[in-house]
Amino acid sequence: MPIILYTTLQIANVYIASPTVDEPGHLVAGLSHWELGNFDVYRVNPPLPRLVGSLPVWLIGYVPPLDEFTRDQKKRTEFDLGRSYICDSGPDAYWHFVLGRIALIPFGWIGITTTWLWATSLFGRKAAMVSAMLYATSPNLLAHGGLLTPDATATAMGLLAGYRFHRWLSARDMANLFYATVALGTAQLCKHTFLVFYPLMVVLILADSCRRGTHWRSLFSGVAACLALIVGSLFIVNLGYGFEDFGRPLNQYQFVSRLFRGNEVDSTTKWVRDGSQVHPLDKDRHRFSNVPLLSDLRVPLPGNYVRGLDHQQADFESGMNSYSLGRLRDHGWPYFYGLAMGLKTPIGTLLLIPLSLAISPLFRRHADWLPLAFAVAIHVAAATKGGFTMHYRYVLPAIPFVFVFAGRAVTVGGFRSTIAWACFGAAVTGSVLSWPNHLAYFNAFTIGQQKGWFLLDSNLDWGQDLRRLQWWTETEANGSSVYVASFNHFDVAALSGGKLKNLLPDHLVPLGSDSDRYLGSKPRPSDYCAISVNQLRGLGKPIYTCDAKPWVIDPLWLRRVRRLTPVAEVGETYKIYTFQQLHSISQSH
Repeated sequence: MPIILYTTLQIANVYIASPTVDEPGHLVAGLSHWELGNFDVYRVNPPLPRLVGSLPVWLIGYVPPLDEFTRDQKKRTEFDLGRSYICDSGPDAYWHFVLGRIALIPFGWIGITTTWLWATSLFGRKAAMVSAMLYATSPNLLAHGGLLTPDATATAMGLLAGYRFHRWLSARDMANLFYATVALGTAQLCKHTFLVFYPLMVVLILADSCRRGTHWRSLFSGVAACLALIVGSLFIVNLGYGFEDFGRPLNQYQFVSRLFRGNEVDSTTKWVRDGSQVHPLDKDRHRFSNVPLLSDLRVPLPGNYVRGLDHQQADFESGMNSYSLGRLRDHGWPYFYGLAMGLKTPIGTLLLIPLSLAISPLFRRHADWLPLAFAVAIHVAAATKGGFTMHYRYVLPAIPFVFVFAGRAVTVGGFRSTIAWACFGAAVTGSVLSWPNHLAYFNAFTIGQQKGWFLLDSNLDWGQDLRRLQWWTETEANGSSVYVASFNHFDVAALSGGKLKNLLPDHLVPLGSDSDRYLGSKPRPSDYCAISVNQLRGLGKPIYTCDAKPWVIDPLWLRRVRRLTPVAEVGETYKIYTFQQLHSISQSH
């Protein structure tokens, strides 16, 4: 039942949702892996999800434009390549994404099945049904499970790694150790988040060894298991990358993050300062260059896995835009993920957690709290990266571990069981009824305030409603043109086959100061302008076109637009105005 429900909802999701912000980059990156045989593009994420998602598109013979591809270790080209891909494929891109998204749906089956098996082993079949249904109807997992991005795929594989580790920890046999090793290595091929599993598993293994007895053999077997897990899983990682750059000396890497480079970068001069010495930014130096033994150490990891970690660390260090509760700033908040969980998880699911904790005894066996240990580790690891906090999906892998434990709430009898079942029913019903707006799902705690005040970006508006906007244009616009200020990295007009138009500076006269650079007819007062919630809230990306330079809408003008009453709304993410409304505030500016 949970798998059937999940699949039904996902088949509809993959068709309705338009390509989101990151998806073109992931698809082109996957196609470049198959076409070029390397993993340079989108190296900040391991390649397994996009290899699977791009395979159907590659098999039908589509080859994306790769003119901007480079093997430069310091450059990220996935968004430029994704933009070129949309310009090249046009409306056909919709069907490419349908194929790729469907290929990733089976990972959701793995997650649901693993949730069922783990909850059954801990709390019985009744609890397992609850846990599996929570997974199958989770608005966050449904939202990202229907996209060609790594978050939901990684969530399922991370849960599988945790479950197989639980099985080995209970049985301590070679077969389960092998399965745990393969599962852990496969999870590492989906997301760097699961690096936190290594120290956690080591601690758990050594603690369990001490619990089993004080004899030195017990501790020795624990240490041997740790080594087997680490070495075996790293072999799987290298196998997934085709042993690309395996054993490359550390001094041959060019790092860009302060953590690995160890120098202060002056962004104005593009030089690196190291004490009294000054070095060019592109010189192959880092904190390990002059360290004996380390500089010549051969790294037992794929080259692009290491570079991806470095680039990801640099992103967190750079202080990118973060948004929460109406505030936009250049660094994050330590409470962000807890807040996002409280707002984007069904209230019924949230209530099941304390109900599960209230059951006495709290932990009958050490295995009962293992799912919570994994969930907490993922949250803590994410919270320590304070450079920016924008995406709840970064802790998406923690959610199913909570579901496994939450099923425990229905295992008691009496009135508490009735309350638990009522919470479960409310959670499932509310999530299913929120279709097809799962990506923009917020629970009842947000009633009375616009969702965009609480969270933005992939928590609300990731460009997913563009196709629904195109359908609105065909049925409701009555022949009027619709100009779009969307939130993405590509040309909206190219993707829609010209049915939607890009909003350009000269459309907002007198605000457009250099409109002579742009071509295109002026909109009529009766034409419409659809503006994404992110743009209205000041989190706008540049508006990209295939044949002109990108431009950014004046945030002060957008603030004035927010005071207008839209004539229509599409999904949860587009507010639609007439140009008569927009020109009135432009002229009064």
